[in-house]
Amino acid sequence: MVEVDFTDLREGRHQLSMQRLHCVRVEAPAGLVVRCVSGEVWLTHSGSADDLFLGVGAGYECAHAEALYIDSLRESSTIEVSRAPAKVLALPVRRAATGAATRVA
Repeated sequence: MVEVDFTDLREGRHQLSMQRLHCVRVEAPAGLVVRCVSGEVWLTHSGSADDLFLGVGAGYECAHAEALYIDSLRESSTIEVSRAPAKVLALPVRRAATGAATRVA
């Protein structure tokens, strides 16, 4: 089993190519997103009996720090690992008579 540690991942996207029957263990911080870029992958996480199957474009976001176990269901698959974007709080706005938006304090 290959082990990959993304606990210090701050920004950017990293791709990992996988072969069938070569399980990868990923140390994942909260907010890590795993997305299937090609092929199809099986994913499960520590403390869970649930199995997830991700096809191209599907993803999983870690709610808390955890170990993920990922394997390709095809001869080869590629996953992309990144941090979830920071949550942005929307500020209320009102339209001025000119149609321009102004911030409400």
